[in-house]
Amino acid sequence: MTSFIIMITGGITLFLFGLNTLKSLLFTITNTRFKNILTSFVNSNFKAFLFGIVATAIMQSSSGLTAIAIVLLSSDLLNLKSTVLIILGSNVGTCITPFIFTFNIGDYSLVFIIIGYLLTALKKNILKTLGNIIISLGLIFLGLNFLESGLNGISEASLLNSIFSLNKSPIFSLTISTLLATILQSSSATIAITQSLYESNIITLTNSIFFMLGANIGTTISSYSYALNLKKEAKVAIKINIFLNILGSLVFIIFIKYFEILILKVETLLKASKELTVAYSHLLFNIISSLTIFIFFDFLFNLATKKIFRVDTDLKIC
Repeated sequence: MTSFIIMITGGITLFLFGLNTLKSLLFTITNTRFKNILTSFVNSNFKAFLFGIVATAIMQSSSGLTAIAIVLLSSDLLNLKSTVLIILGSNVGTCITPFIFTFNIGDYSLVFIIIGYLLTALKKNILKTLGNIIISLGLIFLGLNFLESGLNGISEASLLNSIFSLNKSPIFSLTISTLLATILQSSSATIAITQSLYESNIITLTNSIFFMLGANIGTTISSYSYALNLKKEAKVAIKINIFLNILGSLVFIIFIKYFEILILKVETLLKASKELTVAYSHLLFNIISSLTIFIFFDFLFNLATKKIFRVDTDLKIC
């Protein structure tokens, strides 16, 4: 049991270290470009929302884009409305990550690390940076390998089964995943854990969906830490994002039975693995909720700024 717990803890540690390193590298590379691109390509609701989707799909980190967006907002390079729309779009863009994790790339994680290390030995800085990026990817996939192996190893352990005997309570799954995503500060990590739990038959489909909802809520709550030392506008942007995500999840719970039926049909029709099923549920939820919020965005944004958070009139809202 102890060895499996060490594998799980080590897997999560490797995953988060690789993810944070990758995020830092991409931030260094793209920060200047983002400052130039954002100001010219987010001058409408649709452009800002679309930019959030595309940029997150490239960076593979909604947390990274959120951090960049609120820094730009605090630097007066973005207004409050565009910032919230970019963060909203990042919720859709980050859904690509779980699909990448289903292709067994982890089997080649050491190959990534070896190739990356060889590139860091070269003289050109661009190749050194590329090498570090590849090493980060290798650590991410290696961490997932350890995580999955550890979960598989204890899937039949009486202690774990006792803990998840509360599976019958979806609120328990929602609470646990929300806390986990808040602590880990990564929806990708929480979704990866959910995929491993469902693949190992530790949790049911219903609970995996609630785990996914909690991952979205938790990562938005954790993002508030990015704005602690920034201007008031940054804190307001995060508060509005938290409000929109919690609202979307609460409304979604009302139709959860129908969503589960839809996911089961997708799983059967596409003959998807359990890992892919979680990825599809994550993708569909974020597309449905984000597009719905986008359709009613002006109303919800005005509600949040004027009625709920009562934003100061001197802030750069639009």
